[in-house]
Amino acid sequence: MPDGNSAKSRLSGPKPSMNIAVSDMVRKYGLILALLLGVVILSIISDAFLTFNNLMNVLRQVSINGILAVGMTLVILTAGIRRAVRERTGTRAHRSADPR
Repeated sequence: MPDGNSAKSRLSGPKPSMNIAVSDMVRKYGLILALLLGVVILSIISDAFLTFNNLMNVLRQVSINGILAVGMTLVILTAGIRRAVRERTGTRAHRSADPR
């Protein structure tokens, strides 16, 4: 006789709720919302904030860090961390100079 405690009902568990709490939304998208809020406030305060020259200036300043971040990401993903650190510290040059 099937009852309310059958194996099927125990394995299915509670159904997930479709309602998303505000705290979950803030936790998930809080940084993006803060960035967008800052852009809106600064564009209202300053006429020069959302101009082409200012955006190009910001992109030029960020581009070096972006290139370095992409390079380090590739080094980490290809598991070349030890090789990159060894070359950076010069231990490879020391080993090649040792005649043994």
